[in-house]
Amino acid sequence: MLSRLRPCIGLSVTEFWASLSLFKFTMLINRDNLYLIHIRECLARVAEYTSGGRDEFMQDTKTQDAVLRNLQTMGESTQRLSDSLKAGYPQVDWRDLSAFRNILVHNYMGMDLAQIWQIITDDLPPFEQQIDIMLQSVNPT
Repeated sequence: MLSRLRPCIGLSVTEFWASLSLFKFTMLINRDNLYLIHIRECLARVAEYTSGGRDEFMQDTKTQDAVLRNLQTMGESTQRLSDSLKAGYPQVDWRDLSAFRNILVHNYMGMDLAQIWQIITDDLPPFEQQIDIMLQSVNPT
């Protein structure tokens, strides 16, 4: 079948498969870029929603729901990043991020809001810095 397509596309079978590999690589980079942007957007929303401080977060169930949903979505996006990209950033604990996402999804009734607040204030800022570095690496200017 490929031999019949070759005259139409003007490539040898080897060239055709090589171009597909390049296409897959490009798609992988674009996919990682998309998920990194999505992670960054989730982090920005969490920062926006919690800008009123700890007391406001603890008292407002809508804010809690919005923050938990964005943390869950962010965790899902981290799971979809390519292994090759994650391997380049061993300082990020990808396994813990995945576990955190699973806890948010499956143990939502047992969430400790004080612990969530601590994660927001202590863990998210350095993670956000890593995401910014990763975005720069997949989008060199």
